[in-house]
Amino acid sequence: MVTANQAGNANFAPAPPVSQTITVSPEAAAFTIASNPQSLTLQVGQSGTVTITVTPSGGFDSQVSFSCSQQSLVTCSFKPTTLTPNGAPSNTVLTVTALSAAAGLRAPAIRGRVPLTLVFGATFASFAFGIVLIGIPRRNRIAGVLCAVLVAVAITSMAGCGSGGGNTQPQTGVVTVSASAGGNNSHSLPLTITVTP
Repeated sequence: MVTANQAGNANFAPAPPVSQTITVSPEAAAFTIASNPQSLTLQVGQSGTVTITVTPSGGFDSQVSFSCSQQSLVTCSFKPTTLTPNGAPSNTVLTVTALSAAAGLRAPAIRGRVPLTLVFGATFASFAFGIVLIGIPRRNRIAGVLCAVLVAVAITSMAGCGSGGGNTQPQTGVVTVSASAGGNNSHSLPLTITVTP
């Protein structure tokens, strides 16, 4: 109990004492979780590990179970799958494996694409070149035809080329790691996973 007193002075009379009861409750039994590292970058088919630490407080000593959201990019497993902190931080190891199926999420390869401006420009140039050939002497037309063939071969080569390797880009997702001791005593944290081809 806390009591407040205020003495009077020449201008004010003393105030009556005021008491207030303060109750201090013991710390509620709980725990927190943390991950190290907080993100992983994996190649398709590769595995990586993350340490999940459970820190108890208030005398927490219940069993904690682990799970994680299964993303389309990865699978995950814990070792051990449950643990019981005994007054000190305890660890479990999360293993994350990038699925081979993630390769199907790559952007498709771009092949045989030539800008329309190049196609129209080449067509117009060929047409104009044909008109010019009509007006030049027969003996010079052979050189003109050879030039036209070279232009056509160059355009065909550009049309046949493209990004043959495909436009492969990393895929990023968030896996939610959950730790539960039953009831409302549970926590979760995000783990960012990037899968590269």
